[in-house]
Amino acid sequence: MVINSWSHIPGGVYCPFSTIGPEDLKSAKMIINTTDSIIKDDIRRIKLITYIKKHIHNCAAFEIGYVTFIIQEKYRMMLDKYNTSATMMTDLHLMEHIMYLEELEHLYWDIDHLYGMIHEIERKYRIKDNRNFVPDYLETTTLDPAEEEATMTTLFMPTARQKQKKLRREEKMRFKWKLDALMTGSTRKRSTRWWWPLEYGWEIDYWWGPPTPTPAY
Repeated sequence: MVINSWSHIPGGVYCPFSTIGPEDLKSAKMIINTTDSIIKDDIRRIKLITYIKKHIHNCAAFEIGYVTFIIQEKYRMMLDKYNTSATMMTDLHLMEHIMYLEELEHLYWDIDHLYGMIHEIERKYRIKDNRNFVPDYLETTTLDPAEEEATMTTLFMPTARQKQKKLRREEKMRFKWKLDALMTGSTRKRSTRWWWPLEYGWEIDYWWGPPTPTPAY
C-alpha cells in the first residue's frame, strides 16, 4: 500500500512531498510512542521534584545553599570580568576599562548583600553555633564504633532533632558527673607542697625549720 502525499508550499503551489510506505508508518509510530514515553516520564519526574520542593520548604540548609550558589556565581563573574580586562589591557579603551570596573563594583555590592542575607536566614531559623572552628570532613562523617553499631540496629538514619536530643542528653550526663565529683570530693586537688629549694638555686639539704639542738655529751 502506497500513499501519495501532497504538501503545500507558500504561494499557493501544491507538489508531491513523498511516497509513504509501511516502513515509514512503522518509524512514525515508533517516534510517537517514544515521545509519549518521554512525556509520561517527564510528568513522573516533575511530580518527584514537586515532592522534593515540599520536603525542603522552610529549610535553612536549602536556603543557605541556594544563596551560597548565587554568591559563587557572582564571584565567578567578577573573576571573568577582571581576567578579561587584565588580559586585554592594551586592546581596550579607557572607557571600556571603566565599564568593566563599574560591573565589578556592582557584583561586589551584590555579593555583600547576599552575605547579609545568609545572616538573616540564620536569624530567621534561630540558628546558633558557638563553634569557632570548622571541623574536618572525616570528623563530621566518620562514626565511632559504638555509634556505627547503633546506626546498624535502626532502619533509618537519625534526624537532626534526634541528634540534638542526644547531644543535650550527653551534656546533662557530663554535668551530672562533674556535680557528683564535686560532692564526693574526688576531684583532682592541687598540691600544697612548699617551694623546693633546688628550684631557686638553694641547697637541697637546707633546713627551713628551727635549729636542731646539739646533743650534750
